[in-house]
Amino acid sequence: ELRPGQSIFTGETVSVDGTQIAGIELQGAWQINDRLSLRGFAEYMYSSFGDYMSAYCCTAAGTTAPASTTTTVDANGNTITVINTGLLNFGGHSLRSQPKYKFSGTLAYDVPMPSNMGRLGLVTIMSWRDKMYMDEANLDIFSVPSYTRWDVRANWSSPSGSYTVTGWVTNLLDEIAVQGYSPREGNGVTAPVNGTVTDPRRIGLTLGYQL
Repeated sequence: ELRPGQSIFTGETVSVDGTQIAGIELQGAWQINDRLSLRGFAEYMYSSFGDYMSAYCCTAAGTTAPASTTTTVDANGNTITVINTGLLNFGGHSLRSQPKYKFSGTLAYDVPMPSNMGRLGLVTIMSWRDKMYMDEANLDIFSVPSYTRWDVRANWSSPSGSYTVTGWVTNLLDEIAVQGYSPREGNGVTAPVNGTVTDPRRIGLTLGYQL
């Protein structure tokens, strides 16, 4: 066993040989007619760790990994046995918080109105994010599901431009998604999960006046 003050695990930052990151993003805009336009982007991201063995807390079934031991030699040449909770090879896994696919589209429409009634514009934005993993273990039980968000907005301005009214709805589908958490800091097995989530559906009206 390790003596007090000894440890073979030290804090450091290292690069993992064989790790790969690549991606492509496409953007476009289409002026459908004088009043209707569409723009958006689509993204594909590939990432893969090189072979990297590390202690890990949990199993693919969402349980604590069975205890195991590792024998190693310390800096003084002493053979020591370290008790850990299981080893996992991260090789071939994607990087954390990196969805493979993402896309977003924005549709804007200028409503035809008499000039003495001001201007009215409608905008809707829809985005989608693929499933992503919160750490390098890439266990499905700790992954964050795909997420769709849809927002709508209407903007009206008076003929003089002095008055504006904006009505909006964010997260129209009222879908709640996990934005992020770290399984090592709370995985639901050895400690409670702590993370952040998106806001629920919100509806609002904004009035503006410019001197």
